[in-house]
Amino acid sequence: MNRRNLEQAIKEAWQTQSDVKLVFERVMDGYGDLTEDEVANALIGIEALMEMRFLKLWEVYEQMLEENVIHD
Repeated sequence: MNRRNLEQAIKEAWQTQSDVKLVFERVMDGYGDLTEDEVANALIGIEALMEMRFLKLWEVYEQMLEENVIHD
């Protein structure tokens, strides 16, 4: 494990912001006339992805700590 892996995991976690922005734009601009259920499903999916991304980020961080790559 190296810092590049940690940086990649951090960038992937930030992707959530883009995901939320996309749903917001679709709703506000009226593209496709999304139903409330479709919006809710999209947001639930983003929430699940966000949790997975942050779990991955935490795992990378913990592994780097174990390998003594990150020091206090």
